[in-house]
Amino acid sequence: MNPLLSRIAAPPAVTALADYRGGLPLLDLTVGTPWFGPPRAFRDAMAALVLGDEGTLHHHDTYAPHRGTPQLRGAVAAFYEAGYGLRLDPDRQILITHGATGAIWTAVLAATGIGDEVLLPDPCYTLYEPIITVLGRTPVRVPGDPADGLLLDADRVARAISPRTSLLVLNSPVNPTGAMYGPARLKAIAAVLEAAGAALVHDEVLDCFARARPHVPAAAVAGSRVLMANSLSKRLGITGWRVGWLAGDPDLIDAAARIHPLTTIAVNHPAQLAGAAALSAPEHGAFVDAHSRAIAAGGQEFLDALARIPGFPGDLTLPDGGVYAFVDVTAVGVTLAGGGDSPDAAVARHLRDRCGVAVLPGSAFGPAGAGFVRISLGAPPERLAEAARRLAAWR
Repeated sequence: MNPLLSRIAAPPAVTALADYRGGLPLLDLTVGTPWFGPPRAFRDAMAALVLGDEGTLHHHDTYAPHRGTPQLRGAVAAFYEAGYGLRLDPDRQILITHGATGAIWTAVLAATGIGDEVLLPDPCYTLYEPIITVLGRTPVRVPGDPADGLLLDADRVARAISPRTSLLVLNSPVNPTGAMYGPARLKAIAAVLEAAGAALVHDEVLDCFARARPHVPAAAVAGSRVLMANSLSKRLGITGWRVGWLAGDPDLIDAAARIHPLTTIAVNHPAQLAGAAALSAPEHGAFVDAHSRAIAAGGQEFLDALARIPGFPGDLTLPDGGVYAFVDVTAVGVTLAGGGDSPDAAVARHLRDRCGVAVLPGSAFGPAGAGFVRISLGAPPERLAEAARRLAAWR
């Protein structure tokens, strides 16, 4: 067995749901799966592929090109140019991957070697550190600024760089906090990395849920050695179809493309074609905007209800972006902690066992997340409403 696996804990969302013995049906607010489903363009294209004539189905029942179908790579390139004025060569700068997680795996393998250090914000998405660890690289946490939304800046990154540093992975909008990196900050961070010969991977899967400021892909403001990891999962509400991409620096994409066939051979062929149809559809922007606004409205309504509950902060507002709320529960957590639990873990356990509402402790995202819980606002509105009703009696 790979000895590095002994360092990998079970995914926090799995742990949060394990061994529940409460009397109420468990409401899961741990995972950021948007409640809406695929748009009509995706469904129509998939139906045509599956229900079409035998020749059409057989043609697309074969392996897709390992870099991805021309249709989807072209749609992704058009998406970046139309939205950000960023021109990417679909043949040299885009690789279709098995979701954004596949993009992160491939990027780490392509941009780093065994024993290299990979910088991570603290807090950050829970999968980054185990991916880096199991690949034999060394994760190095860089604490974000508590006075600035726990974001990194160029100075913090510069102080963390060593001769072994080869990569920084960050995402914006940030999972778990919802904070966002503006163009000036991204540009400054990328410049520090480039000077050190290191690369930047910008995980932008929550791009369509930007609220306080426009989302900016790192490659739109930075120099070379920059990659973006993204997917259709959150954008189209199709997390189960597993269609993502890696885009940016052509040399790194070429290296990633050599690795990709060794891991997945190719991504689901019909899903790529249906995804290309949905991403290119004239109504795509309206579909995304409508659901982004709906999640924001439902999320704020839930936070308003939470703020009225004694013990929770009274000024809860939506973060700048994303589909999560990162709520400070330090005050109540201290009174609940016991048996070795951190305050945030104690609160998460109490809300699950007492109220039947599952959330994630902030410490699952890194030491800087201690004292917070992450709540998914992407759940169906009726689930959020019922969760708020239950939490009102949380004590």
